[in-house]
Amino acid sequence: SFRCNTRYGHGDHVTLDHALMKSCNVFFYELGSRLGSLLGAHAEAYGFGRPAGVGLPGERGGCIPQDMMPGFYVQCAIGQRITATPLQLARFAAFIANGGVLVEPFLLAGREAGPAPVTAPPGMDEVRKGFRLAVEDREGTAALPLLRKAKAAGKTGTAETGRKAGGVSLNHAWFIGYAPHDSPEFAIAVVVEDVPHGVHGGDVAAPVAAEILAACMASGGSR
Repeated sequence: SFRCNTRYGHGDHVTLDHALMKSCNVFFYELGSRLGSLLGAHAEAYGFGRPAGVGLPGERGGCIPQDMMPGFYVQCAIGQRITATPLQLARFAAFIANGGVLVEPFLLAGREAGPAPVTAPPGMDEVRKGFRLAVEDREGTAALPLLRKAKAAGKTGTAETGRKAGGVSLNHAWFIGYAPHDSPEFAIAVVVEDVPHGVHGGDVAAPVAAEILAACMASGGSR
């Protein structure tokens, strides 16, 4: 049995946007079970499992497991049993923000970001709505005033590490997103490593992202 991240779940009928807003594990468990091996294929198509191509030596590509047992796909659907870098996730946040263009990131001034050939999946509007509600709705996992002020949209995450310190399990707390949601200029990924069990992405990673995005917006935008 795979339980939700809240004791009593999120109700009998949960839509995709509300599953993203509330981080409903059961919704994505069911989705992973239905997709099976297609889950890994889609992840690879959208930039995971290989370096993003930023041009830095030693860039890692993460790992998308292959030929897994059915229960493993359930776990992969919420980010367990796979590895990814903050750069890959910032790139994916940009992919969501711009409507399905997977750009190639770069560091050198003057270089143009080349879009990678990829077909945007159906349901992008629902995904963007879920990202926005995670910030704007009072029940969202990233409902922070500073994120709202930046008109941000995003998704929180908590990744188990399998490690302990002083008998307490350690996790990585995540936030990915973009701002402003109605005309995106900035994409972001923040990870806070080795937080104690019970501390979530909305508690520690989202506030960091809020400060960064607020500074970016104050700079006048990327243009």
